[in-house]
Amino acid sequence: EAIVSSESLSQQNLNFTSSLLSSAVQLLLHGHALELIDGEASSVAIDWIDAVLKKLEDTVDKKTLLVVSVLGVQSSGKSTLLNTMFGLQLPVSAGRCTRGAFMQLVKNNKDKSGLPVDFIVVIDTEGLRAPELGEGVKTRDNELATMAVGLADVTIMNIMGESVTDISDVLQIVVHAFLRMRMAFQKLKLDKTCLFVHQNVCAVDSAEKTQKAKDKLVKTLDKTVETAAQEEGIDDVKKFTDIIAFDASKNVVFLSNLWEGKPPFAAVSPAYSRDVQETKNLILAVLQNFKDYNLSVSDLAVRIKDLWDAVCKEDFVFGFRNTLELRAYKEVEKKFRELKIRLENLTFKWLINDGANKLNSCTDSNALRQTLDQAEGEMHKFLDDEGKKTQTELETYFDQHSEDQLIFQWKREKTQRLQRDVGVLKDETYDRLRDIKEEQRIMIESKGKLENCQQEIFTSAKKLAEELKRQHISDECELKRVRDESELI
Repeated sequence: EAIVSSESLSQQNLNFTSSLLSSAVQLLLHGHALELIDGEASSVAIDWIDAVLKKLEDTVDKKTLLVVSVLGVQSSGKSTLLNTMFGLQLPVSAGRCTRGAFMQLVKNNKDKSGLPVDFIVVIDTEGLRAPELGEGVKTRDNELATMAVGLADVTIMNIMGESVTDISDVLQIVVHAFLRMRMAFQKLKLDKTCLFVHQNVCAVDSAEKTQKAKDKLVKTLDKTVETAAQEEGIDDVKKFTDIIAFDASKNVVFLSNLWEGKPPFAAVSPAYSRDVQETKNLILAVLQNFKDYNLSVSDLAVRIKDLWDAVCKEDFVFGFRNTLELRAYKEVEKKFRELKIRLENLTFKWLINDGANKLNSCTDSNALRQTLDQAEGEMHKFLDDEGKKTQTELETYFDQHSEDQLIFQWKREKTQRLQRDVGVLKDETYDRLRDIKEEQRIMIESKGKLENCQQEIFTSAKKLAEELKRQHISDECELKRVRDESELI
């Protein structure tokens, strides 16, 4: 990645990079997996993947492909399902065996499958909700799920048992992210299809028993999409199937248990193999809907880059478990902003009506420092009192909210943020008081100088007037003397 992303290094190591890319392509063509998402760094090496896929296209010429991905919670049998379905050799074990996401090429037999493509790209993903990843699992899982669904034409939602709760949470975030990304990246093609595969379900009447759960899932996802579309101002999206095609009556499959008996000595169940083959046939039938959208290898590279760019830019929504949590956070943030704006307005009114008036009424420049100190003390008391009232109101909001258990996780963060904002308000208000004090000092000093100038002007004018008066009297006396002398003559 470092060599390919640097033009100078790439030129210096041209033979090495060419050999490395050729080896990667040959491994890919011979059934080995290519890492798409780094399982440790949770990132995509775009330059490396782009270079490998370009080399692949040069090697196989203009071949077409469709993409199938799998998504599910940890240890739900995703890799085993793909191995059985496509004859792969993905690693399988208990716990976190797949890390990140990997793609493999499966050569397509056009006569048997009926698909007019040369390859099917199979993407295996890391299990969701891994307990060993701790608090960072939500963001990681949501980004991974968005990439898996976004890259694929058909996504297999793999579920162990009958419950769809965990996958439902992830899907809510995926569709919300898709809506936001569609607004920013119009060129992204987000038309997808998904299938729900329930593993380890043996009861014959599983379909009937889980119908209510499926209906509830569809309603939840429809509500999610409707709410998200309204928030984002999108009018043409009303339900889940407007983004991801899903037919609850057809696109739900139930698989028998993998083992007959108890491992490790149990044999593989023939019923499982038959169910997987039927599921594969269903996937091939669904892929027929995408035969007019066949990707080239270069198209896949562009799709990966565009989707990863969109995921990186849309980072806010991925930090939530589901849209209920996202909506609750937005409500909390809205309430917090309202309280903060109200506190700022009250502080501004105090500054104008009390602080500024106190400083502006001071006429002695020597007393301004003392007046400023008094105003500062009053300001601190005012903000302490109003801050406590605002914090009490904020805590009451958290305690009395209908989703108090859900929003409790943000209570400490918001109360601490409020305390920091009160401190910032104190600093900003004191700076403003100091500015007013300086303005008043300049005003007082200017007024004093003006009075001195006026006094000097008045004194000079008086002196001049007196001099002119004396000169005028002297001139009159001289004129009278000249007139008298003239009369005598």
